[in-house]
Parts: sequence; C-alpha cells; structure tokens
Amino acid sequence: MSEGPAAPDPVELVRHAFDAGNRHDIDAIMGFYAPDALWDLSNIGLGTFQGEDATRSFLEDWFGTWGDHTVQVQDVIDCGHGVILSPVHEVARLAGSDGQVEQNRAWVMVWVQSKAHRVEVYLDVDQARDAAERLAHERADG
Repeated sequence: MSEGPAAPDPVELVRHAFDAGNRHDIDAIMGFYAPDALWDLSNIGLGTFQGEDATRSFLEDWFGTWGDHTVQVQDVIDCGHGVILSPVHEVARLAGSDGQVEQNRAWVMVWVQSKAHRVEVYLDVDQARDAAERLAHERADG
C-alpha cells in the first residue's frame, strides 16, 4: 500500500523561496509563508512584521529601495523539527545609486506543513545558529 506523496523538503522550499526573492516576485514569495507568518527582523534593526498584509507591504517597500538586490545562499542547514538555518550573502545597489552594498546575514526559518511560519534574520551567523538550535530543541520538546 502506498502512502501519499511525501511533504516537500523544507531545504528545497527554502531554496525556492530565495529564488522567488531574487526575482522580486512577491506573489511567489508569499506562497511560501503561512498567512499569519512572523518576520522578526529586529536583530537587523528592521522590526517585526506579522501576517500577509504586513509582510507584503514590507517586501514592496524593501524591493522598492533597491535598484538591484540578490541573496546568494551560502548553505541551507536542516536543524531538525522544521527549523532551517541559511547563511547568505546579500549584494545590492540602492535605487538611483551606483554604489554597491554587500552584507552577510543568516536566516532562521520555521516550517510547518510546507509553509514558513517564522523568519528571524541575524547579522551574526553564530547567533543565528544558536537561535536555530534553540528553536529546534523547543520544537522537539513539543
């Protein structure tokens, strides 16, 4: 007897979500997130955004800031229990500027039933790793 199709791998979902981000395809990006997803960008000074309307508004403003903006995924690490750690390198140019900005960040994402429910972004990969391990441990304990 066959079981139903396997749930999509969160590692692959993360890769596809970043691909959609690099295309600045907000509709596609939103498809990866739960309707009440929390984006906690307070660690990088950008605040928190919860739910579809707040997230979409943030993304529209964010992409509108940049003439060019890409996220180069360095790794996608499955920390267990739906928690993914992704160190990335961002390369961008402000709209109307010739200057380039580069920055390393690390994303921690919590996935449940093929949807991201939480995103935390850090400047320090070690802080992000600690947060990912803590979240995975909390989720393991139920």
